[in-house]
Amino acid sequence: RTLNAFVNTAGGIALFGVDPDGIARGVAMDPLHQRMLKRDAAGVLSSFHPPVPREAYDINCWPLLRRGSGDPTGLGVFAILVCPTGVVHNYLWRVYMREEDGNVEAELPEELEELKASMLAGRKIRK
Repeated sequence: RTLNAFVNTAGGIALFGVDPDGIARGVAMDPLHQRMLKRDAAGVLSSFHPPVPREAYDINCWPLLRRGSGDPTGLGVFAILVCPTGVVHNYLWRVYMREEDGNVEAELPEELEELKASMLAGRKIRK
């Protein structure tokens, strides 16, 4: 919902591993977790209709280091930067917009409502 709201409004950054007070606590950040998080985030953005173009987002991971020694903690901050595309993207036939610090479901544009209705009308229910 948040990524959909970002792409449909002014963009934004989703941070994982940062608490509401802005303190970096970290999430598991070994190479496997990094690949999985990047793959999953890209998968969500490509599942929107229309898919969010690759140039409209960036995915980064930054390791958290121990104070004093600078050694890696095994944790990191994961960030997804999403830019607006100027196109309304829906996620599972829902459109979200960003208002203040929250996501609000908006009405589907008329052309998407018509597409949804025609797709649902074409389905046959199996018994």
